Amino acid sequence: MIDIDRMALEEGISKEEIIRLLLPVHGPTIEDVCEIYGSAMQGSDEQEHALFIWQILSNEQINNVRTVEDACQAYHDAPWKSEEQKRAINVWLSLCSKAKDAFMVYNAAPCNSEEQREAMALWRKLSNEEIDAASTFEASCEAFCDAPWKTGEQIKGMKKALSFCIFSTQARIAHGYTTEGREEEVLAMARWRELSAKEVAHANTLDLVREAYKNAPDRSKEKRLALAKIASWYKKE
Repeated sequence: MIDIDRMALEEGISKEEIIRLLLPVHGPTIEDVCEIYGSAMQGSDEQEHALFIWQILSNEQINNVRTVEDACQAYHDAPWKSEEQKRAINVWLSLCSKAKDAFMVYNAAPCNSEEQREAMALWRKLSNEEIDAASTFEASCEAFCDAPWKTGEQIKGMKKALSFCIFSTQARIAHGYTTEGREEEVLAMARWRELSAKEVAHANTLDLVREAYKNAPDRSKEKRLALAKIASWYKKE
């Protein structure tokens, strides 16, 4: 086994350069090196050298990152809790342009780490931008779903989605994205009932009343009113 540290010291060549030149043209992949690292005896020279090569290959991979997908792969391929992994996650964060991108970083980062806090801050920032930019019901629902859970962004996103609702069916869809008992769920239900009540009141044919009944929230006052209105069409002469 080559003593890379000694060779680097005595020959005046960096360890990185030695590894680069000694690796075959079609050298080991990160997967190969990981396998060697994992199977080597803990603390052995073999494991140390495998880690060193792993770090070099990881840095090369990070240097070639161009997309969030590349960065995600580079992060997961880097040695755990290494400088390379920190570098990869910083590159990953710099490439995030959507809230869902930042969510992926947040989800991958070590719990309670500085990287995770930075990912959350970026997630909220991008989420706010997407909510503000949403100009349709569908876009605002997507912005709501991509917002960090239990944050002001989620409430803001739901309010934006509900502002586009003109039919009870839309409010029902928005309500379906919420979690029971949370503020956004209460807001969605209120809007659903409001629109449903208008539809029941304006229904002037049996088909329209049936439709209003079908679209009303279950076990709601609006559903009972619609059923009573249907029943009025069946009064005996």
